[in-house]
Formats: sequence, C-alpha cells, structure tokens
Amino acid sequence: MLRGDVRVIIVSIPDHLLGTDLQIALCSMWMFRSCRTCPVDRAIEGDGRIIPPCKRIPPDRKDYKPEAYRSLEKRRTMDNRSHDKLQIVRARPVRRSTGGFTLMELLICVSVIALLMSLLVPTLWAVRDQARLALCKTQLRGWGNAFAMYASLNNEVYPHIDGLDRDNGAADNFGWVDVLPPLMNEKPWRDHALWKYPGPGTVFQCPAAQLVEGGRYGYRPKRDGFFSYAMNSCLELDKDCYRAPGDQGRVMPSFLKVGRIAKPARTVLLFDQLLDPSRGYGGATRNRSAGKHCGSYPKDFAVRHGRGASEQGGSILYCDYSVRWVESVWKDHWPAGMKCPPRDDEDWFPYPPEDTPR
Repeated sequence: MLRGDVRVIIVSIPDHLLGTDLQIALCSMWMFRSCRTCPVDRAIEGDGRIIPPCKRIPPDRKDYKPEAYRSLEKRRTMDNRSHDKLQIVRARPVRRSTGGFTLMELLICVSVIALLMSLLVPTLWAVRDQARLALCKTQLRGWGNAFAMYASLNNEVYPHIDGLDRDNGAADNFGWVDVLPPLMNEKPWRDHALWKYPGPGTVFQCPAAQLVEGGRYGYRPKRDGFFSYAMNSCLELDKDCYRAPGDQGRVMPSFLKVGRIAKPARTVLLFDQLLDPSRGYGGATRNRSAGKHCGSYPKDFAVRHGRGASEQGGSILYCDYSVRWVESVWKDHWPAGMKCPPRDDEDWFPYPPEDTPR
C-alpha cells in the first residue's frame, strides 16, 4: 500500500517464524490508531477473544512492556473511557409524552363497567333482601319468646291484641306492645312521646319496612307512630271490637288461653303489616289506615321480603312460635274489601266456631 511518498509492503509472517521482539517492533511501526488492525497474525485466548501480538507478553519476560505497547495500552484505555461515557449518556431514559385515552378505549371501558354492574347489582340487592329477611325472622322469634314468657307468667294467657292506639276499653292497657317490651329490655310503646315513637332500626319495626313518602295516610304516622308488625286480631274478637261473620251471637274472650288454640303451627300470631296505603286487601284496594294499629287482619299483610329472583312475600310468627316466609295470606275466594276472614278459617281463628265458649 502507499502511505504518503513511501511505498510500504506488508507481509503476513507466521508467529513461529518470527521472534517475539520482531513481532512487537512490527506492531509499533504500524501507524493505525487501534491495535486491532494489526496485520500480524493474532492469537486467541481461551474465552475466544483475539489478542494481537503487540499485547502479548514474552514468555521469558513477563514484566516486559515496550514503549509501543504502553502507548497503545494508554490510548486504548482512553478510548474505552470515552466509549463508557457515551454508553452512559445513551442509557438515560427517554421522556415520553403521556397522551389521553382514545375514544375506542373509553367505549370499551364503559361497556365493561356496565356489564359488570348489570351482573353485580341484582346479586347485591338479593343479598341485601336476604339479610333483611333474616333479621326480620330473628326479631319475630324474639317476640315469640316474649309471648311464651308472658303466657307462662300469666296463667297461660296471651296479652291483649290492641293497645292504647284504639282506646277501646280497659283491656287496651294490657296490649302486647306495652306488656311484652319490658320482657325484652325495651320501653313500652305507651311510654314514648309524640314524634318519638320507635322507628326503623328497633325491635318494633321490620328492617325492610318504610313509610311511603307522600302516601295518602288517614293518620300522621311520624307523629303518632306506626306499626310494621301486627298481632292477629282474630285471636280475640270480643265486645270491644265486633263479632266475626258467622259467630251467631257468641264472642271470643278478650284474653286468649294458649291451650285453646287448636292448630298452633297453622294459626297466625304476629305478621308483617302493610305500610303502603295503596296496596291494602291483597293489593286490590286502598287502605289509608295501613300501619296505624298494632292488631289487624289479612287485609294488612305486607309483601316486602324478596326470596329468589322474583318471589315476594312476608314473614309470619305462628302460635307455636315458629317463623316462616309466605308469599301471600289473601285467598282467591275471599271477596274484595273483606275486613275479617270467615269464622271457620283455621289460619286466623284459634279454634272452630263450635268450640267458642258461651
């Protein structure tokens, strides 16, 4: 090759034909910057790296470092430092501009959320209804224990159906809402003042019961109080109320003896009472006195507890102190607007007409 005006001829000579000093001298005469371009045959280390002869140490002089070798080594060290600095600069993270969601991404997110809500909301509502139903049954069982305790303390006699809310006579002073709460460590109903009667969240009220805002009530429920549980008024149709149809002039006693109940597992004792005036009489007729009295009839049975996907019903405490959920108590053959069931109905009356005491 030509380098300036000097004609230089390079011949590759095998290492075994040249001495070590001659190889180093040839490498030091080479004018290229990097020793990697050394035309002399290069050796290979055990890990596969190629080492030019200029960097080889003579076997008999391990501390030998000619000037050319030191110069090349220094130059290579500076190159490596520059290369490392360059790598550090390139290794810096590149700041990327953050953009918003695309319209398609937003639509997909909204669709997924809507799908999840449509699947979860009915389940959550069902769980809530089941929890309220369970709490309602627990409260009714508590009232059942109070009825049993009162009967054991009072010659096996139930308390009176009505309280002072009807003002029908002296018997109303022994209404169940006044004589049973002390057995449950609660204050009697009559001891509460106006506007301060027990509301939702107390044992007097069903956990699922709610007043209808704007409902056409025939009384003032928030001031005078309301009852979402009612005792079966058919257990004592006496002179203070009115006689049942077909009673033939005879009346039942004001205080019912437990032993006279013919079918306690079938006879209603306490039930969920309606609070919606527009759904009285099995949902057929308006009842403006919904929730006004603590004793009532099938016309005031409330359907407010869900069970399953579409079933709706209410809770009933029976005279054997069991609690069951029923879909309805209103029977198809009953006439619309009927206030009191027939006298021979075994679900509401404690014993048949022929057993009525004279």
